[in-house]
Amino acid sequence: IFFRTMLFCTIVVCVAMLAFNAGTAQSACCPTVQAGLQSVACDGISYKLSVPAQCTNASCGVVFDIHGWTMSADEEDANTDMRAKANAIGYIVVQPTAPRRGIPRKTAWYPPEDSVKLIAFMRNTVAIFAANLSKVHVAGFSQGGFTSWDILCKASDLVCSVAPLAASGLDYWGSGYGSQCFSTASGPPTARSVFYTAGTTDTETPIKLAPQQMNNVLRAYGMSASQNSMGAGTGFDRTTWTMQNASLEVMYINHSYNGNTYEGHMGHCFPTLRSVAACDAQTAGTHLILGHLNHRCCGAFTWTDTVLEFFQRNPCAAGTTSQQYYLCDPKPSSGAAQPSPTILAAVVAGVTMACLSLMC
Repeated sequence: IFFRTMLFCTIVVCVAMLAFNAGTAQSACCPTVQAGLQSVACDGISYKLSVPAQCTNASCGVVFDIHGWTMSADEEDANTDMRAKANAIGYIVVQPTAPRRGIPRKTAWYPPEDSVKLIAFMRNTVAIFAANLSKVHVAGFSQGGFTSWDILCKASDLVCSVAPLAASGLDYWGSGYGSQCFSTASGPPTARSVFYTAGTTDTETPIKLAPQQMNNVLRAYGMSASQNSMGAGTGFDRTTWTMQNASLEVMYINHSYNGNTYEGHMGHCFPTLRSVAACDAQTAGTHLILGHLNHRCCGAFTWTDTVLEFFQRNPCAAGTTSQQYYLCDPKPSSGAAQPSPTILAAVVAGVTMACLSLMC
């Protein structure tokens, strides 16, 4: 009996400890509800979150801002100023940094693997901050732009609109790239607004792919190519399509600005007003903004400003979103409270003491 009791207790304690370890591992993926800048590492991806003070006790929007190949969260923000600009209008900003891959080891997104992880973290963030489900948006540059398309295809129940820059969604940049739901099917399960920006001299994503992708989007959404409004400015053209009830907007801008001449990427850049001191990649001959590579190009509009205006115009319509239960949700949809590591530790201790008393 003694040995049976000892074996039983050993099994119970091990199971409880596994549950405890799972609880503590899960908590590592959860942001903290606090104002300011914080870093979170989760499932091989690191994140920077910039949280306005009002978003710790009020329901705010969330903007995911995803960098391109070889970049980082901080380099993305140096070029977009997304943290300061989106925080100022009541959005939490999340900027991930991709894992290092290949030889030499450089940050790179692999959408078949990373998009699912990014979506899970997005749901975690929305849950823990009790974010406004009508104001969840995704922007991205280059590889991050393709990932924006991919996230829309896989999480249109959560994402209200996307703004890919320098990524048609048709660019074959290796395994996992080259197609998404607009090119292979009828678009995402829930139609969402799209703002796509392309450079006519971009050497990384040929401009000929841009009209192909726009036609894919219009076909998926049942929009006519002729039902549009046109606009233009110095060095850019803008076309906008809207549904009759204004519930959906598709906007496309192509520009002729060149910035990354030192990289040879030409129009593969962040359009930025010429009045901005660091708009030019050649500024002071350093190619740096706040210590990070300058991927901007001087032009007649600032991409980040246009993106945020687009996001504000395009919230999710009521009744079209859903939030699945994820690790950080303080109020699971099942109604059962998620056990915390503290509770699990107490369970482990209690079971151990009970078994010891039986063995004695």
